[in-house]
Amino acid sequence: MRAYGILTNRRSDTGATIESITEHIKKGLNVMAVQHLGRCLGLSVNDVLGVIRMSPRAYARRRHSGASLGLLYSDRAYRIARVIVLAEEVFGSGDIAHDWLVSYNRALGAKPYELLDTEVGVERVRTVLGRIEFGVYS
Repeated sequence: MRAYGILTNRRSDTGATIESITEHIKKGLNVMAVQHLGRCLGLSVNDVLGVIRMSPRAYARRRHSGASLGLLYSDRAYRIARVIVLAEEVFGSGDIAHDWLVSYNRALGAKPYELLDTEVGVERVRTVLGRIEFGVYS
């Protein structure tokens, strides 16, 4: 549930259930979720838009009209937030986790956040985090 808190700018347990989160994602998260992710990782809005594969123009239109992100982009944003939470758990510190996510990683051949645009990339990042958590050299 902490991943949902990142997207809604509530770092504590929001008391949300998985069912209510699912419904919110289906209806579409507020466009501010993009800014919350960027702030959390120290990235620009454009960097986050690149990871969720939303064009800056589409984001601007939705922001100005008050429209939500929609199902596809909301799901992608939630996927990123889940990886952030996992990294925070593995490293035991939000700052260390966030630094790791935006720094080049030799095992991945890229900055971890850059791989979060696909499910395959998410699995690669999760695998490396698992290896770090259990002390496996990679």
